[in-house]
Amino acid sequence: MLLAAAALAAMPPGIDLQDITRWDGRAEALLDGPDGCWEVVGKASWNWDLGRWGGSRGDAVFAGRLVDGQWSEVHLAPLGEVVREKGAQEVRVYAKEARFAPLIGRITGSRITVATDEEEVEVDAEEQAEASNVLRSALDQLGGTAQTSWAEWDDAQGAVQLHRAVPIGDSPRAPEAELVARFPGGDALPTAVDVVFPDHFKAGKWPRRFTIRDAEVHLRGAVAAGQVFPASETFVFEFGMLGFWGRGAQTIRYAQIKACPREAAGDEAATALEPTIE
Repeated sequence: MLLAAAALAAMPPGIDLQDITRWDGRAEALLDGPDGCWEVVGKASWNWDLGRWGGSRGDAVFAGRLVDGQWSEVHLAPLGEVVREKGAQEVRVYAKEARFAPLIGRITGSRITVATDEEEVEVDAEEQAEASNVLRSALDQLGGTAQTSWAEWDDAQGAVQLHRAVPIGDSPRAPEAELVARFPGGDALPTAVDVVFPDHFKAGKWPRRFTIRDAEVHLRGAVAAGQVFPASETFVFEFGMLGFWGRGAQTIRYAQIKACPREAAGDEAATALEPTIE
């Protein structure tokens, strides 16, 4: 019991839990991505189950450039994939498509190339892993007006935890998502964000109107040079469209993040930081 009590961290002096604006205004820092130009290397794993229509699960490594939270380009090298076509057995193949989309930062309009066993092909970022892009659009709403926000000190984590309830949609009876952002030591930047969405909600536009169920998002980051950088992200959810249901899961681990070369970044301030997250 003494050891357990010693592991708890008391709230440092000077932290004002009533200053909700301080914590609320920085809750999306991890989701938005760092300022400046950064070269990112990571590994993605996915599992898409479309029921009777098939499914796929596999892995890919990727390298991309993230500029002020916008992915300007991403290069993928698939590591293999198990696919199941409608009414067929599972088959292991060399994937030729991007089947994942980062939740951290924005990928809309970005250039994605996939290195196949024969050549590099360019794919449409907005058509790949479409359901996860719909989930990312739903995450954008978390920066809207919260119905409820409050902060508390968590002794076990040694951190301020901001709780936010945000309606998903414009309806007066819109269901709420619950966001928790953790600020270790009461520092200015969150290193963990967890989101639990409503039991079900609708997203997207007809004819690609999705119903999302049981969705959860978990983001982890690390602070360096006054910014928070992504370390990992994961989500799970079920989705329905036009009468069929499926489920998806995705994990991305960011292995290395470095400042862009000065000539590529065009911003001396960005390259002067030079943190590496490994």
